[in-house]
Amino acid sequence: MLKYYYGTMASGKSATLLMNAHQKKKNNIKCLIIKPHDKRDDKVTSRIGLESDCIVFYPEDDLFEMFKLKRLSEGITEIYVDECQFLTKEQIHQLWLLSRGDVTVNCFGLRVTYRNELFTAIQTLSVYADVEVKLEPTCTCKYCNEDATTHLLIVDDKAVLDYPEKFEGDVEGDIHFECVCIGCWLERIAKDTQ
Repeated sequence: MLKYYYGTMASGKSATLLMNAHQKKKNNIKCLIIKPHDKRDDKVTSRIGLESDCIVFYPEDDLFEMFKLKRLSEGITEIYVDECQFLTKEQIHQLWLLSRGDVTVNCFGLRVTYRNELFTAIQTLSVYADVEVKLEPTCTCKYCNEDATTHLLIVDDKAVLDYPEKFEGDVEGDIHFECVCIGCWLERIAKDTQ
């Protein structure tokens, strides 16, 4: 089975991944935690302080080939993938192939960019996933109580749609993300990008 857990920034994706993997390991179910390479270390970490070592892979890696041997030799039956929005279309297909046997693949990631566009990998994952689970934080606008479905990139207190830097991990200071509902996203973009 291929499962896709998605949410905005700060919706608890990595924390949920780590808690689910911990429960499986506690019940003697063999699992792997993996993530695409980024500038951070070889750990999956959450904002609430949970962390675990993981296997890091690159865009050119064939995930089916990498993990089919571990599945057979080590009895792995659960794979947890963090930051799945950064996978290639081919890697999504490879994970789907792994999930057709006795392995459950759990992918965790964002659904949309700060421009409110689907990530390329997510377009493919949404087609292949057997189950999709939405993690629902509340919109961060002070006057709104809707579920957050997207996020804004805030630079110098203004929402922006074009920014030259690719982001990996958390950002702080004058540049940050806010998770918001689509109504607040449209309102803030209209106000700040005139």
